[in-house]
Amino acid sequence: MSTPQQTGNPLLEAALAQARLGFHIYHARPGTKRPQWTGYKERATTDEATLTAWWTRYPHANPMALHSPRRRDCGR
Repeated sequence: MSTPQQTGNPLLEAALAQARLGFHIYHARPGTKRPQWTGYKERATTDEATLTAWWTRYPHANPMALHSPRRRDCGR
C-alpha cells in the first residue's frame, strides 16, 4: 500500500482521508459547519481531484462528510 502524498494543507488531507474511506465530502465555511453552497448533498464527492480543486480555491474551508457513505443512495 502506498502512502498518501502530503499536501501541506491539513484540512485537505483530512478531506482526502475521509473520502478514501468512502465518505462523500463537501466543504463548509471556515470555522463553521455551514455548507459553502446550496446543493451540497448532491455535490459532495469522493473524487480526489475535485476535493483538491476545492481546497486549492478555499484552503481554510472545513471538510465535512455526509453522515454515511451511502446516504446519497437512500432516496431522501
